[in-house]
Amino acid sequence: MKFLAELALKGPGQAIGLIVALALLGLMLPPTAILSSAVAGLVCLQADAKNASLVIVASALLASVLGAFLAAMPLLGVVMAMVLWAPVAATAMWLRRSGSLSQAMLMAALFGVGVVLVLDSAVADFDAAWRSLIEEMLANPETLGVPQTDLSQLQQNLEKLGPLLPGLLGMSIMLTLQLALVIARWMQSQLLKVGAFGAEYRQLSIGRLPTLLIAAVLAAALLSNATLWQSMALVVGWLPVTQGIAIMHAFCGRPGFSQGKPLLVLGWVLLIFLPHFVVLLAALGAVDNWLEFRQRWVTNPAEGNDSQDSEK
Repeated sequence: MKFLAELALKGPGQAIGLIVALALLGLMLPPTAILSSAVAGLVCLQADAKNASLVIVASALLASVLGAFLAAMPLLGVVMAMVLWAPVAATAMWLRRSGSLSQAMLMAALFGVGVVLVLDSAVADFDAAWRSLIEEMLANPETLGVPQTDLSQLQQNLEKLGPLLPGLLGMSIMLTLQLALVIARWMQSQLLKVGAFGAEYRQLSIGRLPTLLIAAVLAAALLSNATLWQSMALVVGWLPVTQGIAIMHAFCGRPGFSQGKPLLVLGWVLLIFLPHFVVLLAALGAVDNWLEFRQRWVTNPAEGNDSQDSEK
């Protein structure tokens, strides 16, 4: 990762080539597309807005030229810029200006919500459009390799998934953007100040007002049963989980806590495999905006010295 960061910051040419190369490789290996976004974010964190924007535009032009010659896809660069580079560039520029990783995470969520709202307004009846697409997909079950006996069950499962697709898409875009931004910030800290990112991430907090707005969206999703609110809840509902993960890292990273690393590994295992733990982290992240758990774990050296002096 450090090698990629150093290469990207050697000059605009190296940054453009690396961003495009990783994006093209992402067509075959999707995880490398996130690295392309991360490198673009790193450039935007380091360079001023004008030079960073030139790198993004030049990357889009180069990708379009390569797409036109190699795959007859002249708009490839435009698509990559809209999906991979422009969102992380805007978020990274805001992070560079504000210095707040928490605000950047909120901005990433706004991109996800924007995707949900665009899909809701662009498609009049998303459920009907999804059912029509399912019928086309299942018209030739032989091409899907699905036995005829399982066809009806597959159709039912797909129809249940349909109303939530805008929310799932918005959530995936938000998570991808957040992950790319986190990688970019981490690479920047590796070059400038090792360990700075960890300290910054462990203090991540979305704030009281956004938490209240998230609670309102979740309540609307539960009470109204409207697919729009449910889709928005899928996106914004992850933000308290993000803060809960930061709290978990802060708890396990306390000075002198020898069991911190094993406990952190256990936490991530539970997060991946146990859905109930995700709910617990979300609740922990939400209430932390009022109870401020991490402030209670900070040891004040002056107080410690005063108590020792009084004992003497």
